[in-house]
Amino acid sequence: MFLCDNQTVLQRRTGLTVSDISVFEQPLNERIRTFLRLEHLFCQYEQHMKHTSAWDTQSAIKAIIDLLSMLGRGDTKRETIKELERQNVNLKSFIEIPDIDHGRLALLIDDQKKCIEELHAVSGNIGHSLQSNELLNAIRQRLTVPGGLCDFDLPAYSHWLNQPFENRQSVLNEWFEPLRVLDRKSTRLNSSHRCISYAVFCLKKKKINKKKKKNGQGIIIGRHM
Repeated sequence: MFLCDNQTVLQRRTGLTVSDISVFEQPLNERIRTFLRLEHLFCQYEQHMKHTSAWDTQSAIKAIIDLLSMLGRGDTKRETIKELERQNVNLKSFIEIPDIDHGRLALLIDDQKKCIEELHAVSGNIGHSLQSNELLNAIRQRLTVPGGLCDFDLPAYSHWLNQPFENRQSVLNEWFEPLRVLDRKSTRLNSSHRCISYAVFCLKKKKINKKKKKNGQGIIIGRHM
């Protein structure tokens, strides 16, 4: 057995391609739900940054504003560090277990340690410098009004959207920079959580199969390759 995600296992067992598989997650922990929402918003931002239209620029800005709203609800940095440390302890508990892919396990542990160090190096709350940005605050305020971002609502914003993409991209990158320290941290957390959950499931299943075999039920224990 080695650490892997459920989608990979489904592919092996069913022969289905990634496009044929739809994985639905229903986390019971509100903290994990928050990390999944952050991951969703970071992916949304990255997707729209691949395109040059003004509409994609507006959607990328909306993702930044949604991220700032989420980060303003609590101490996300502290919660992320706590979750990384908790998962790091859980991962270390697998070191002494045979049949684990120790190479991948070591990479996960080292990667989480680096994430923790990067977050500790951040001064203050993540994204706090953007809270006083006049244009972002004006856009955020107009977003509360249906259709509130017409040209006549924010002429300066409309003028900026008509600038060449390179100019808009430079500003977006500047706005996103304070959030970059958290980018992928949520993805790593969610990925690690899936790995740990699946590994625990496999270990429990292996123990059950061993017990059945010991009781003469003829169960053959295989390894996930």
